[in-house]
Amino acid sequence: MSKITFGLEDEQVDAIIIQELKWTIDTFEKDLEFRSEGVGLSIFDSDPVKDVTYIQEYISAFKLVLDWYGGPDA
Repeated sequence: MSKITFGLEDEQVDAIIIQELKWTIDTFEKDLEFRSEGVGLSIFDSDPVKDVTYIQEYISAFKLVLDWYGGPDA
């Protein structure tokens, strides 16, 4: 197995984290739409009502972290 090491500037790390946070929020919002309609795969709970609650909580949490990194337009 080969090992490669490289360095990133703080701004580059922040940009990667922001991109991943936005992707995760988008994914959870799509899941929320499906689960709210009673379809789609369970994410956190097999009960759709509980699942919707959990998904909403996680969306809020990820948005809070995104805001800390510079907001939704970062």
